[in-house]
Amino acid sequence: MTSPIEAVSTSDREPGISSGWVRTGGALGVLAVVVLVGGPIALGGIGSLTSSSTPAAISSYLASHEGSILGLTLTTVLGTAIGLWFLATVARIIHERDHDSPLGLIALASGAVATAISAFDGVTLSALVYLHKQGGPTDPALVRAFFDLQNGLIMPGLFGLFIAGFLVAIGVAMIRGHLARPWVGWLAVVLAVFSSAGAATGLFSVSGGTTIVGYSPVISFGIVALITSIYMLRTPRAATAPRYAT
Repeated sequence: MTSPIEAVSTSDREPGISSGWVRTGGALGVLAVVVLVGGPIALGGIGSLTSSSTPAAISSYLASHEGSILGLTLTTVLGTAIGLWFLATVARIIHERDHDSPLGLIALASGAVATAISAFDGVTLSALVYLHKQGGPTDPALVRAFFDLQNGLIMPGLFGLFIAGFLVAIGVAMIRGHLARPWVGWLAVVLAVFSSAGAATGLFSVSGGTTIVGYSPVISFGIVALITSIYMLRTPRAATAPRYAT
């Protein structure tokens, strides 16, 4: 004789991952984009500093904008930490739906490295702020080196290459029908090309961090992350059916 003992989901699970986790990852993806974009807008980024700024101008700006620079670092680290949850969820979905390919692992690895690089971006300027509070640095070359790390080599240089790898991995997965829609996948692949161009600009040009192309890795990730998150949020909730025990 059988009797119902509890209700269980009949559609609450993707292969290996529940729809609740998918929606959570989507919500955090939206939040990460909001924090990463809203932080620089609210705090003013690095203001008037450009690649042509002299070490004296950089030092003067740091001394008068300590709070905004430290706040920008905080929002960057917070946004990337939130974004890592989104990246891991996307990688998990791809791996479960296409476990015969390495696309999920590539997305996870490249996304994790890009997250670490993004979190490190801005820390160099924060380090200069703390040094100024202690009366230094006095070496103009050191000030310039720290600024160039933040404004080109780290972002968009290193970040752009790894985020391009992430975009290609999830783009191919989307084209193969494993996530969102194929058109989003083609968009991700195209934006990966722009991201790579931005990375090259950051690595090989002194002014790489302040050009329009230099912003392409962040813009590309933001667009794809936002669209993908919306599709994840639209994952249907569970329908329930009785479970029976004998």
